[in-house]
Amino acid sequence: MVRRKLSATDTFWLAQTKKLETYASNKGWKVVYTTGKKNSEAHFWAKKLLIEIDIKPEHTFYYFLHEIGHMLVCQNSKAYAAKYEAVYEDFHETSLTHKANRVEEEFDAWKSGRRLARRLGLKVNRREFEKIRTKCLVSYMIWVVNRKILAAQKKKTATGSKK
Repeated sequence: MVRRKLSATDTFWLAQTKKLETYASNKGWKVVYTTGKKNSEAHFWAKKLLIEIDIKPEHTFYYFLHEIGHMLVCQNSKAYAAKYEAVYEDFHETSLTHKANRVEEEFDAWKSGRRLARRLGLKVNRREFEKIRTKCLVSYMIWVVNRKILAAQKKKTATGSKK
């Protein structure tokens, strides 16, 4: 694989990402950089953040902020359990209630990550951050309603409706 030379901008974003890595490590979380997964993840009980690096360094930084947001959201286990786990346990994962709660958690993670960047004095290109945040949140919203849309389409097909 041919790697391109890093620009000054890339180096800047990588330095900011390194600061997030240090922050997470200081909180007892392991950071693992991955390739080929096409997404980043937070594994709460293993205290591990998987960060995808096959993307622009600036985007890696924003996804890392989001995953650290998850870390922050779940760091108070009692508050997390009261706000999210109770719903996750009481409602099946395919229910709209469970899915809507999952989307709320995603919003909270983006918000927490953004607040952390401010607190640490890290630069965020607001426009680029919002584009990525919105793309991710919309994908979750589509996931929530997709079941209802598919069911409605099947019903129309079954009844012969042309609307």
